[in-house]
Amino acid sequence: MDRWGQSGQRTLFVVLCLIAASASGGVATAQHAAVSFSNPTTVEQQGDIATIPLEFSDTEQVSLQISSADGNYSTTLQVRDGNGDGQVTVELDTSKVGQPKAAYNTRGSEDSITFTSQNSDVKADLLPTGRYNLIITSGSARIASVMMITEPTVYGSTSYTISGETPASVVAEYRFAENTSQNTTEPLDVATGDLMVANFHLSGIESALQSTNPGEKAVFMSDSTPGAHTEHTLQLSAPNQTVRGQSLTLDYEQTPTFHSRQLVRSIGIDTNSDGIIDRSLKPQVSSYKTTSSGELSIEFSNPVVINASETLLFQYSVENSNESEDTIQISLGDYQMSETIKYGLTGQGTLGAGVDLQIHSNNTQILSPLMAINETYSSEANTLSTVTNTDQLPEGAYNISLEVDSRTYPTGEHIRFNKTFTVSQPAIHNLSISNSNNSISVSAQTNYAAGTPLVVEASSSTEDFQFLSRYTSTVSRTGEIATEVSIPSQASEPVNVTIMYEGDVVAGPVEYPLPENETTTGSTTSLNP
Repeated sequence: MDRWGQSGQRTLFVVLCLIAASASGGVATAQHAAVSFSNPTTVEQQGDIATIPLEFSDTEQVSLQISSADGNYSTTLQVRDGNGDGQVTVELDTSKVGQPKAAYNTRGSEDSITFTSQNSDVKADLLPTGRYNLIITSGSARIASVMMITEPTVYGSTSYTISGETPASVVAEYRFAENTSQNTTEPLDVATGDLMVANFHLSGIESALQSTNPGEKAVFMSDSTPGAHTEHTLQLSAPNQTVRGQSLTLDYEQTPTFHSRQLVRSIGIDTNSDGIIDRSLKPQVSSYKTTSSGELSIEFSNPVVINASETLLFQYSVENSNESEDTIQISLGDYQMSETIKYGLTGQGTLGAGVDLQIHSNNTQILSPLMAINETYSSEANTLSTVTNTDQLPEGAYNISLEVDSRTYPTGEHIRFNKTFTVSQPAIHNLSISNSNNSISVSAQTNYAAGTPLVVEASSSTEDFQFLSRYTSTVSRTGEIATEVSIPSQASEPVNVTIMYEGDVVAGPVEYPLPENETTTGSTTSLNP
C-alpha cells in the first residue's frame, strides 16, 4: 500500500509516576535521589531513536530497567557517567531491540552502557507500540517514569526557494523554519543560482538514516538485491591531489557477473560536483576487459586527469553477487583505494536501509544524486530536508523523489514523495506600471526566491530637467514585488522604468508616459516579457 503524504496525528496524555523507595521502605522524593529523569515523560515513534536524559548527583553509575506494561519486553542496563558532568543521555533505537548491544547507546562519547540482561518475547527488531516503564536504581533509591512508543506519521511535503546568496549557516537554520514552507500543486520555477528546498515530513526513518549513505560511497548500486541485474556507479575523486592514469581497474572480491555487451553505460568527468558528466571519456575508451574472478579494467587512448575539484563518474552493468557484502579494489594509474558495499536491504537506496533519495532530469542524466542534493534529517522536526543548488544545473525540468521501502517503514507501507521544479533564467513577468498623483506604482512577478532584493529604477531626462530614483523591493513569498516611486512635479516627459538585480538589468527599460494632468489616475502600462 502506498501512502501519498496522508497522515493522522495522535495526542497522548501520559501520567508520570515518580516513586523512590527508601531503605526503610518509605517513599523518597526525586530531589533527594542520586539520579533522576531530566524529562517528565518520554514519547517516541517506531523507527526513530528515543532519548532518555538522566541527571546524576552523588553517584556515577546507576541501573536502568526498561520493561513493557504487558511483560513481553524487559531490558536492564548499567549506565555510567564517564566524564562526571552529572548528565547522561541514553539512546534507544526502536528498530534494533532484537540486537540489544546495537539498540542502546549513550550520546556522550565518554559515558557508557553495560548491557546486563534482556527478557523478550518480541520476535522482530522493531519495538512494539505501547507503554513502557522506566526505572532507575541507585543504592536504595528507585525512580520510575514512563515511555510511550507510537506508530510513525507521514505528514506530507513542502517546497520553496532560497536565494543563492544566502550564507550556508542561515540556510541550515532557515531550511526547517515552519513559516517558510509552502505547499504547491504546480512545479516551482527556480531562477538559476537559487536554492531549491524540498522537505519531506515524516517520522519513523531516523534509525534507517544512521549508517553511512550508500550513495556517498566510491561505488554504489542502483539495486542492491543479491543476484539483481543492475548498474554500479563509480564516483572517484581525490580532493587534495590530482589523479592521472591511462588504466582504470575495479577488482571485486566476491566475483559479480559483468554484462560485457552493455558494460560501459556512461563514463566521464564531473567538473562542478553536480553529479552530471561535463566531459565525456567514452571517445577515449580504447578497450576494456572483464575476468571470471571479478575484475574489470578499462584502457584509455590518452591519460585521464582528475583534478582536485573533479570526479570521475563511471556507470556500468553488473549482476550482483549473492553475498551480503563485497570489497572492491580501485586503481587509476598510481592512485589506489578500496570500498566496501553491502547487498540486501542494508545497501538499498542512496540513503541506505531502503531509503532512496533521487533527482531526475528530463534532459540530463544525473549519475550521482547525492552530489547534486544536500540532505539532512531533523528528528525534532520529523523532516528530511533537501537543498539543491541550481547554479550548476542545466535549465530544464527536474523531479526530486523520496521512497521508503515497505520492509523498512515500521507500518509496512511503501512511502513515496515527489517534488517537481524547473530551472530557468531569472525573469520578470507581468510588469505593471500605473500612476497615482505624484507617484507611480510598479509591480511584477518573478521567479527569484523570496527575500531577494530587486532595485526598481525610474528616470527621465530633458534639456531642462533630469531625475533618477531607485527603490529596493524585496520579493514576497508569493513571488511578487511592488513599490511606489515618487515622481518630481517638474517631470513632464515619459519615465523609463527598469528592474535590476545586483546591477544587472532583468527587465526594462519600459517607457511610461506621464499624464498631462498630474491629478489623473488609473493609467496603466503592462509588460509581459
